[in-house]
Amino acid sequence: QADKIDDLAARVRDVLGADFATTPFVWPDDRAYHAGFEAGAASEQAARIAAGLWATGAPLEAPGHRQSCAIGGQARGVLALWVAYHDLPTDAAVGLVRAQQFEPVEFGAVDPAFAEGAAWPESVDVWAPVVWSASDLEAARRLLRLPRAQTRDALWREWARFIEPATTTNQLLASLGIEPVGPPTVAPPGSKACQ
Repeated sequence: QADKIDDLAARVRDVLGADFATTPFVWPDDRAYHAGFEAGAASEQAARIAAGLWATGAPLEAPGHRQSCAIGGQARGVLALWVAYHDLPTDAAVGLVRAQQFEPVEFGAVDPAFAEGAAWPESVDVWAPVVWSASDLEAARRLLRLPRAQTRDALWREWARFIEPATTTNQLLASLGIEPVGPPTVAPPGSKACQ
């Protein structure tokens, strides 16, 4: 199956032309998430995160199309990552909740506050819809280490409260008996809190 997907990706690139691989992603007019044409783990990861954002009511678009909103400190951001990865084996899920490693040559100067919370796969444009904080990524890893069925049931009982933007990451963790992670780090310059 994997080689068929790789072959399809190569054929799509051939049809779209050489510029396809280097053309920056632009959010579409309908302001919805659309999976890219590329195949592979990064596309699946991006689609998983988008599904998690959708499930928690978090934004699927970057406000103004060029500035990620800051979801750090909001419980729903942590839940979005849990939704994205909870069905994977624990080690694999925890391993996917990490910040990107930006290459300065490729992206120029990336603000550290953005870089430490950019949990999208490397192939996703820098202007992803949301950016987490490092403490939220740690909270998501803690949540993913809990027994799956027990966590799912506990989250579902208070789902409506947890997806409210005002519910904090530490409130979510406390309700599950997990140690707090502390306040979110400073949001990237110019970004606003996700609404």
